[in-house]
Amino acid sequence: NPEWAERAVREAASATAREALDQGIVEILAEDLNDLLRQLNGRRVVLASGREITLATRGASLRFLPMSALERFLLTITNPTVAYLLLSVGLLGLWVEFSQPGVSLPGVLGGVCVLLGLYALGTLPVNWAAVFLMLFAFVLFAFDIFASTHGVLTIGGMVAFIMGSLLLFHSPEPYLRVQPWAIALVAGVVLLLVVLIVRAAIRGQRRPIVSGPEALIGAVGEVREELDPEGLVFVDGALWRARSSGERIAAGRRVEVVRIEGLLLHVRPHEEGPSQG
Repeated sequence: NPEWAERAVREAASATAREALDQGIVEILAEDLNDLLRQLNGRRVVLASGREITLATRGASLRFLPMSALERFLLTITNPTVAYLLLSVGLLGLWVEFSQPGVSLPGVLGGVCVLLGLYALGTLPVNWAAVFLMLFAFVLFAFDIFASTHGVLTIGGMVAFIMGSLLLFHSPEPYLRVQPWAIALVAGVVLLLVVLIVRAAIRGQRRPIVSGPEALIGAVGEVREELDPEGLVFVDGALWRARSSGERIAAGRRVEVVRIEGLLLHVRPHEEGPSQG
């Protein structure tokens, strides 16, 4: 059936065993190996050389060729559920590396898992639009770290991820679908990690600056040279050129930094709390 073979390549078409027999895709439908040998016995086939022979499979001895370790590994990862887990874990690892640069291990493992997952998907009737939905989900997760959307992008990303997971394979055969428990498990883990990392990123963005000149804003120091209106103040372990807000401030008084202009501190009198100088 060359027409069906073309659809299988171009459209990832599939058929049940009975449909394959009815459409002439296969010639024999056997229940087990012994049934297959029984049906093959007496059939005439043409070899590549053009010579026609008659199969004599009745009573034939069987010799099994076990798969190598590599073949068993490749067979395992081409299971739809395993392929889905590899792709999901890989994308999650790459996203963690993107959101927390320098960790390295999640990025390396994520890259390996994504490559293995893509290899496995290439052997299965995959819906590539669903793969792009899953990719789009992690793009939304990444944007939610830098944009204050109050979780809107995370919710949209989870919807896209779950839809992509459900639509990943299109086949009438149950064994060519992702197990529902795998989708639920991965979606739960992804949601948990995304919420934790996004919350940590938001807390980091709201944390006061603790380094650089801007960190001196609000700091309290001591006047070392009278401010009239400029002089010297001792703040955060160093002497700074400072300007008062207009009034004269005598040496020894405490002042608070209100803003910074280059290397010049703008200060005002501070009467409460101990000096940080």
